[in-house]
Amino acid sequence: MTNTADSSAAKLGTMEKIGYSLGDLAANLIFQTLLTFIAFFYTDVARIAPNAAASIIFIGGLVGACFNPIMGLIADRTVTRWGKFRPWILWTSVPFGLVAILAFSVPDLGHQGKVIYATLTYVLLMLIYSANNLPYSALSGVLTGSMEQRNSLSAYRFVAVMVAQFIIQVLLLPLVLILGGGDKVQGFQNTMIIFAVAGTLCFLVTFFTTKERIVPTAEQRSSVRQDINDLLGNRPWVVMLVLTILVFITLALKGGMYIFYFKTYLDEAALAAFLRDVGFVGFINGLNSVLTSVGLTKFQWPEDAATSGFSLFNAAGILMMIIGIGFSKPLADRFGKRDVFGAALLVSTLFMLAFYFYAPSSIGLVFLSQTLHGFFYGITIPLLWAMIADVADYSEWKNNRRATALLFSAMIFGLKAGLSIGGALVAALLSMIGYDALLAVQPEAVPAGIKLSVSIYASIPFLLGVASLAFYDIRKSTRTHHRTRTGPAPRRRPALIPTNDQVTEMPEQELKQDELQQLKARAISQPLVSHIYTADPSAHVFNGRLYVYPSHDIEAGIAFNDNGDHFAMEDYRVLSMERPGADTVDHGVALHVKDVPWAERQMWAPDAAFKDGKYYLYFPAKKADGIFQIGVAVGDDPAGPFIPEAAPIEGSYSIDPAVFEDGGEHYMYFGGIWGGQLQKYRDNVYSAANEEPADGQPALQARVARLSGDMKQFAEAPRPVVILDEHGNELRAEDHDRRYFEGPWMHKYQGKYYFSYSTGDTHFLCYATGDSPYGPFTYQGQILTPVIGWTTHHSICEFEGRWYLFYHDSSLSDGVTHLRSVKVTELHYDEHGKIIPISPYGASA
Repeated sequence: MTNTADSSAAKLGTMEKIGYSLGDLAANLIFQTLLTFIAFFYTDVARIAPNAAASIIFIGGLVGACFNPIMGLIADRTVTRWGKFRPWILWTSVPFGLVAILAFSVPDLGHQGKVIYATLTYVLLMLIYSANNLPYSALSGVLTGSMEQRNSLSAYRFVAVMVAQFIIQVLLLPLVLILGGGDKVQGFQNTMIIFAVAGTLCFLVTFFTTKERIVPTAEQRSSVRQDINDLLGNRPWVVMLVLTILVFITLALKGGMYIFYFKTYLDEAALAAFLRDVGFVGFINGLNSVLTSVGLTKFQWPEDAATSGFSLFNAAGILMMIIGIGFSKPLADRFGKRDVFGAALLVSTLFMLAFYFYAPSSIGLVFLSQTLHGFFYGITIPLLWAMIADVADYSEWKNNRRATALLFSAMIFGLKAGLSIGGALVAALLSMIGYDALLAVQPEAVPAGIKLSVSIYASIPFLLGVASLAFYDIRKSTRTHHRTRTGPAPRRRPALIPTNDQVTEMPEQELKQDELQQLKARAISQPLVSHIYTADPSAHVFNGRLYVYPSHDIEAGIAFNDNGDHFAMEDYRVLSMERPGADTVDHGVALHVKDVPWAERQMWAPDAAFKDGKYYLYFPAKKADGIFQIGVAVGDDPAGPFIPEAAPIEGSYSIDPAVFEDGGEHYMYFGGIWGGQLQKYRDNVYSAANEEPADGQPALQARVARLSGDMKQFAEAPRPVVILDEHGNELRAEDHDRRYFEGPWMHKYQGKYYFSYSTGDTHFLCYATGDSPYGPFTYQGQILTPVIGWTTHHSICEFEGRWYLFYHDSSLSDGVTHLRSVKVTELHYDEHGKIIPISPYGASA
């Protein structure tokens, strides 16, 4: 993904957030109407037979749902000066309003003519809704790369959705009666004209106040077949699709049936008494008096108990939903999204089932169950879409491609399919139980059937949804501990918390807040700086002072994946200190990617060297073609600034350069698997078809090359850094606890060469020793056990006769794997020259 200049840190203005959220308000004026009133409109207003209404809702919704993925493919491939998604909001704004008016109009065509008219306009509304809402939904992912700004944007959207839901579920039916003077046909048409005009204006505001800032790079483009295969091979996506369908079946079924529940099942006298006792009647009388006093004599709240009761019922549910939403995040942070979603959905279902046991006169219990149902269902609302976002990140990780609109469209397909099935069930059930809108008194089977519909029948999809969550296995740790789809089998990560001075193994899992705080309390060292995030430290002593050359981590809002795109560093800063433990000085930006002619993005782990009065900063970066190479920049001071060469080092590739001086010669060690692209090279030649070796084959190896006299080129072709086991055999690809992954470092101790490195997906720092800077090296053991966060990277430096290990973890960011902090601790050798292993959290709490 390529960000425009301001995308990674783009702070969206209040006007842009409001402008974007108005699109949600406009769309939900229609969506909430369909969810709550489409069956009622067709049966009681348009006077279409319930069985015909069921067919219209099902067929029209199914056509719209099937069009959704097609629209996703179209939107992902739209290229205009306005971007991919914004133009669709502009192009569909007026047609959306016009079709909405037509869909809620009742021409005098006879029953068959009305059925045909309703079918055509409903299908057209579903198509235009897809063409508008799918690009609108995808637009949120390209307005900014900042996760913080996306979260803020979501808050604005939530307000807009709640406003629309309140307008429709609480006020629409009274508005229909008021604006139609009691004529529901005219009232619906007049109300939809108002909604259409307001919605069109909102969409235009959305278009003119937003800006697309993030676009995919050429390397991320894919075929339609690839995109579809990616979805079908993504099990969490399948689970979320099924769950979305089931959830919206229930929402449409109970939402569409409630109006009939109030009209037909509940006792009108008991309902009127309840409204009077809770003060609603007095409030409405006061409201009507105010309206009359200002001359609005036609805008009187309807007097029938069913309309008022239905509005108050929905208002109570919405209020409790909002309260429930407030509990969603803290509960999910503590117990996990999937488990909280499942538990809350189950409890909310129990309060729906309770409706089965209520007599028509049990009005207080009906309202109590609605409020409790609303509270627990509210907890699930943000989690459904957050889990869908996790599926999107998982899809990009698994397939190394992002198809934003297609994935959104697939989920909206589920939403529409559920809406269509649920809405059709409302009309079908009404037909089955003999409901007739023309009858003043319904047959005995009708009230009983409606009670079953809002309780037992509506609960079944929710319960199936709870069961489906057993197959949804994405965790937060899945996002931060990924492996490639062509890579080796997943590994078990060692536990971070020492037990009885030993490190035991446990499966990868998300750290809970109390566990994280325990680790932080036990940490053997603290971050060198806390005002920025730093990682991948390369430490050197220059002029009697310690200098550290780290990566500078930032939050770019990019999805987690094994390519490491979420590690979107843009510049390098230099840190220094008089000695370990002394105050650390941040010398500011020493080099920025915009100053490097050949580099486009991702300034990963650097190193530095000194020769003949000059300081050399070595760094990897991706070129415009997405391939890493290593560059060099030169400065007169160890703190920079550094002036980059115009081109990368010829013959360089991959990442993590580390330069070692020995006998006047300088050697560069480099290479990293997965996102570092080392697996793509054989004999220093790149091929996209290359992958990691299979189990049983020698593991991939780091590379080493001697530098030229001017320190700016290789003096020889890079060669493998061979690591042997205790029997003199090369380490094998399946030996994840010992094989090389990334982050090489070389130092010399008592005449021996110590080559140290990270094992990557098992999260160890290990080392091997040899008699030459070229190797081979024999594996010796671990230096550092796993840290908080996925990556581990280090350097080893001697200062005034003592040795120090510089490393990083993600403790400062509370476990965000791409927001790390450099630390330092003393390193010791035993009498045989073996490094004594270090536990980063071995200190007592």
